[in-house]
Amino acid sequence: MQVYANSGSHKITSHRIRKLKKRVMPYTLHKNRHPADMIISTDETAFQSGIASWYGGRHTQRRKTASGSTFNNQNFTAAHPTLPLGSKVLVKSEDTGHSVIVTINDRGPFVKHRIIDLSKAAAAKIGMLSRGTAHVTIKPLNNIEVAETPQ
Repeated sequence: MQVYANSGSHKITSHRIRKLKKRVMPYTLHKNRHPADMIISTDETAFQSGIASWYGGRHTQRRKTASGSTFNNQNFTAAHPTLPLGSKVLVKSEDTGHSVIVTINDRGPFVKHRIIDLSKAAAAKIGMLSRGTAHVTIKPLNNIEVAETPQ
């Protein structure tokens, strides 16, 4: 099968598509491989529990995130290795019982046994700033759940 784009100037074959897919997915960063099949479902039954950390010191302020936006440690954002960028996630601290809704706008954490990196503001909201880490449960939210969940 051959597909032509731009009035026939570029021939795209199935071989070329397979070659491009290999280059794009899965991605590797710091020797950690993140295949596409690790992407967590965004349905209401998908939960993940583990250790959260926070980032947002003076060296990260105003740098570009994986989504292309500028990082601001006062926003409720987070980094996750596989969830779709732009998705909303409910993060609940098992230590304090506090929760926060964050937007995934970056990739990470790249530290073993950590499942999510929160911005400084999100970490403060669930009471984990002083310790640096917390046991959390994260749940991807759909738009209706975001609207119904109190902040």
